[in-house]
Amino acid sequence: MFHLYQPDHIEWPVSVDLPAKGGTKKAYTFTAHFRVLDQDDCQDLQDQHNQMLVIMRRRLEVLQGYGKDEATVTEALPCSYEDLADAVLCGWGAEVVDKDGEPIEFTNASKTHLYRIQGAAAAVFQSWLDSLGRPSEKGAAKAGGFRQKN
Repeated sequence: MFHLYQPDHIEWPVSVDLPAKGGTKKAYTFTAHFRVLDQDDCQDLQDQHNQMLVIMRRRLEVLQGYGKDEATVTEALPCSYEDLADAVLCGWGAEVVDKDGEPIEFTNASKTHLYRIQGAAAAVFQSWLDSLGRPSEKGAAKAGGFRQKN
């Protein structure tokens, strides 16, 4: 059964890889609460993300000597990962703790603190993109989409 009513948020895991001893990375996972957005808002965020990636790629090409348009290096990004993460993150689970292991309340200040951690805002937004997902082959086959495997 498909319900037209949608919740105001969903809970989804976010994994942030942080540097650890010995030149390795360690994944830290928490449950994010993501706003449930309508299709137009989802598409707008994805478009902003894509524009940002294209400009970043052009900058990299110029810096590596492959690109010819040096004006690209100064081209403003349409957004940052903080902007994108801020548009979707509306809370988190009790796994986000302080140095004493006590859960940290979700506030603007604590969210800003999270975004200052290297890669955290990008991980939040990527997890939101993952939550949009694509249908599984089994589920899509039931709905008449993908062909079922024999």
